[in-house]
Order: sequence, then C-alpha cells, then structure tokens
Amino acid sequence: NELAVDLPSTLGTIGRVSAIKTVRVAGRLFLQADRIGQPPVLIDAGDGRLVSSIDEATARVVADHDFTGAARVVAAELATDTSTEYRGALPVWRIRFNDPRDTTIYVSPASGQVVARRNDIWRLYDFFWMLHIMDYKERVDFNHALLIGASALALLLAATGFWLLFYRVRVNLRR
Repeated sequence: NELAVDLPSTLGTIGRVSAIKTVRVAGRLFLQADRIGQPPVLIDAGDGRLVSSIDEATARVVADHDFTGAARVVAAELATDTSTEYRGALPVWRIRFNDPRDTTIYVSPASGQVVARRNDIWRLYDFFWMLHIMDYKERVDFNHALLIGASALALLLAATGFWLLFYRVRVNLRR
C-alpha cells in the first residue's frame, strides 16, 4: 500500500514527534506518531485523518484477532480506573472473552495495539508473585522496607544457626 499522507503538514498539527512507525490496526494501515510528553496519535495512511482514539468496535476486532482460541468477545469497556490486573497507561479498552481461562485482552485506544493479556493462569501467578515479593498493593516493588526487614531477619537467623552449629561441634570435640 502507498501512503497518501502529506506528512509535513499533518505533523505540524500534532506537536513535537519523537518517532513515526507504520502499524496495522484491525487490518487498516496507520502511521503512529509518538509525541514527546503526550500519548501517541494515529494517522490514517489512506486519507491523513488524525485518529485520537480507536472506538469499541475496532478494539473488539483487534482483541479478537490477537486471541488464539475459539471463544468470542462477551464484554468490552473503556477502563479508566487502576486495578491490580492492569497497571499500564489509562484509559484502555478491556475486552473479555468467554473461554475457560477467563481471558481479558487490553487494547490501547491511543495506539490500537494490544498492551496486556490476562487470564486465570496469569492471575494465579500474579498472586504468588505478590506473596513472594511481599508487595501486597502494587505487586511490582521488590525493594521495600518489609522485604528488606524480612531478609535481614532471615540473614540474622542463618548467622546464629551457623554460630550454634560451630559452638555445638566445638563443645562435642572438647568432651
């Protein structure tokens, strides 16, 4: 496909751009302009029209194309609230499928790309990851006071265990 866009005049209307790349969204060709300090913007490669965000129907097509199973979309909503399941940029399209793993695919309205995939297996992994790093809120910080304190206590207990072992061996050798 040939681009039918007057790029200099189009870019002049959207501000400072750090990168431009071609992307396919629901089978259509777009230019994605990554703006400095702002969300990316899509430019229709056919007519040069700026697309501020993709609509629900396009997000459904993108998610359906990304999903490898035979399930169908049962719900789509534009999520604007933070959650433990998705920690990326908001707003985002949350597309749910009716498969046995309760799959949810997140599609960026700004870029039209899949930004996250979640299912029950991922949720179980994330739960155990939360327990492992002891970050019960955000589930991403593994360098916080609770974990450092637990590590210091474990190190102290290990050191006293080694001291008791050598003390006990030394006492038995003297007898």
